[in-house]
Amino acid sequence: MPLALFHQALSGRFVVAGYDLILYAYPYRAAAAAALARGRFPFWNPDIYAGVPFFANIQSAVLYPVNWLFSWPGGPQMLTWSIIINLAIGGVLFYGFCRRALQVSPAPALIGALAFGFSGFAIAQSEHLNQNGAIPWIPGVLLAVDQAYRTRRPLWAGVLGIVLALEIFAGAPQEVYYTVLLALGWLALLLLRHRGAGLRRAALDLRWPLLGLAAGLLLAMVQLLPTLELTRYSVRSGGLPVDEALAFSLPVRGVLGNLLADYGAPLYTEWAGYVGLLATLLVALAIARRWRDPLAVALAALAALCVLVALGHATPLFSIAYHLLPGFSSFRVPARLLLLSTFALAALAALGAAELDRLLADRRWRAAWPLLLGPLLLLLYAVAFALQRRGVGWRALKIFPDPILSRQLIGWLALLVGVAVILLLANTRGFPASTLLAPVVALELFMAAQPLNPLHVLPAQVYAPDPVLAAELPSDTSPYRSLSLARPSNASLADTAYRGYDTRRAIDQPDLAMETGRATLDGYDGGILPLASYVRFRAILLPPGAGNPPDFPLISLTDSAPPPALLHMLGVRDLVVNQGASAGVPSGYQDLPGAGLFTVREDPTVLSRAFLLHDVQSASSSQQAVALAGAASFTPDQSAIVTGGGCAASLASAPDRVDLVRNDPERVEVRSASDAAGVLVISSTNYPGWRATVDGLPVAVREVDGLLQGVCLPAGRHAIVLTFLPDGWGLALGLSVLGVALTLGLGAAGLLGRRRHLGLQGLDHRP
Repeated sequence: MPLALFHQALSGRFVVAGYDLILYAYPYRAAAAAALARGRFPFWNPDIYAGVPFFANIQSAVLYPVNWLFSWPGGPQMLTWSIIINLAIGGVLFYGFCRRALQVSPAPALIGALAFGFSGFAIAQSEHLNQNGAIPWIPGVLLAVDQAYRTRRPLWAGVLGIVLALEIFAGAPQEVYYTVLLALGWLALLLLRHRGAGLRRAALDLRWPLLGLAAGLLLAMVQLLPTLELTRYSVRSGGLPVDEALAFSLPVRGVLGNLLADYGAPLYTEWAGYVGLLATLLVALAIARRWRDPLAVALAALAALCVLVALGHATPLFSIAYHLLPGFSSFRVPARLLLLSTFALAALAALGAAELDRLLADRRWRAAWPLLLGPLLLLLYAVAFALQRRGVGWRALKIFPDPILSRQLIGWLALLVGVAVILLLANTRGFPASTLLAPVVALELFMAAQPLNPLHVLPAQVYAPDPVLAAELPSDTSPYRSLSLARPSNASLADTAYRGYDTRRAIDQPDLAMETGRATLDGYDGGILPLASYVRFRAILLPPGAGNPPDFPLISLTDSAPPPALLHMLGVRDLVVNQGASAGVPSGYQDLPGAGLFTVREDPTVLSRAFLLHDVQSASSSQQAVALAGAASFTPDQSAIVTGGGCAASLASAPDRVDLVRNDPERVEVRSASDAAGVLVISSTNYPGWRATVDGLPVAVREVDGLLQGVCLPAGRHAIVLTFLPDGWGLALGLSVLGVALTLGLGAAGLLGRRRHLGLQGLDHRP
């Protein structure tokens, strides 16, 4: 199925493309692959935001095995294969969940796997590579939790630890959060179904799934501890304001168009929540037939609750979860709760298919009346279609898509006719209906996926770096960096998708510089990054009155250059600007050779990445330091503002000498000579984990100007070395090693226990 869906991208001439794939996911994958190929583990990222942690940003997903594909030849083609592999994993694991946890036969399990693995949510979120990597492991976690509880075998606890760690390594913390909630809910449901066994039996049954969850968290500590540290210094620290957390809520208007397959109109990536019409009919059958079963009731309630919360401010449920559920306020995009509704609906579809087989085998046609929901939906859509054509604006019509496509009605009619034929064949030939229904479900989901953005492939050249920028702009090992102030013209944005992305590459929109290892001042993230210190400092780079929303790169906020003195301090040697642009560009920046819509302006007089200052001011806080740095009277090439003070300085009588000997991402070496004390400024973001030595002796790394790194130096000649390693890295490694030991121990205990059990069975059957 995934090969069929992405067949156009298998030849190598075309690739899966999308805004976040091109501007975010692929640059991270390319940068990580390049670092690992050189034998360097990418702890630090010098290419964006004036330097930020790389590995600690969980969305970099350095440890996720599927992402290791990017170390192979093929470049952006690996995006296609990683998406295909993840979708296949999701389908296989959901099939296993249906077979063992839901205990249905193969054909209903296959229908459930199709409904989950190739749902609107799963296919649309392929545009977000981290979501695509995390989604497949959710049924694996639930399967392992269920089997660890039911079988009380430590082997399943070990499997649970591995699967949970893999989901964490995939780099989508919101999905992990939802998965843990789902796993705890599943355990609660299992306890409810076995409540008569007593507390002692319940405790014994819970020990293996809880040990498995603990093993998974320990295994992932190598990633989690650096990420938690980064979160404390992130714009996400302390949770999101409610208005920001509500971003991209599922809209009430046209909601049925997002929850039922359309086959023609494109759906917004965050709002696709369908599992297909046929699966929806099976969901109705499952609820009608098993309304007394706590499992079916819980799944139906979960699906309904998640859709209502996904509507955001349209219902009070989001506000309740935001204020009462621990950790919920850390995430935005309520519509991603459609992940859980998709899981619940796919599970119900498998149960519904099993019920249909049971009813037809017993010749109980009348009990399958919930399937009449299909003709009813077709009738409702047809009436709404006719009313829309007449211009009727009833409020109730707003939940239908506007306009309703006639092809959707025709597609539904064809599907319902096909289902009727299948039911007749199943009745007359004695085949299980689900066996015949599964290919039709697959066909419907294939049709429904066609309008979604990930299937609209583009020429592979859309991922090719711009050779002019790669040649002219400074690399991340040079003493300088660049900043793009150019904007795509309206004409280019209205052009084809390829031209639009090609234009964004020509203006060096963040984070494209990461593909070729170039240092830039700004960045694009929208997750844990940017750092709060960077956003605070960026306010003085923007024109007065300009907004400073964290998730927007500077290129989206202004086309005017920041104050030239600050650009010089930050080592911004090159500016990418629109051809002919002069307003707001400092006079020192001159055009490099070349013409076109965009051009590079360069000022070779900017300060190097390392420079020595002897006028040292003191600030009591980072906020005060930024305020002082933003004052018109501040001269950053002559003065330094050290947070906390305590850095001795005096005027130099002779010129200083500062040589940047080495400027690697995790290691900077400087040689200095001066006849006066001062502060050595390294124009890279100050962050915990950076450590410095002067002539081999450890010294403190200070915050300068509210953002940058500084080292206090006495007069004389000195060798300064700065290195980066996340704080608590030893503890993180130790905990993960403990997790490996626990997981291996659980696996070994499970295998030995199984062998002993089989041996005892053999003894019982001796003559």
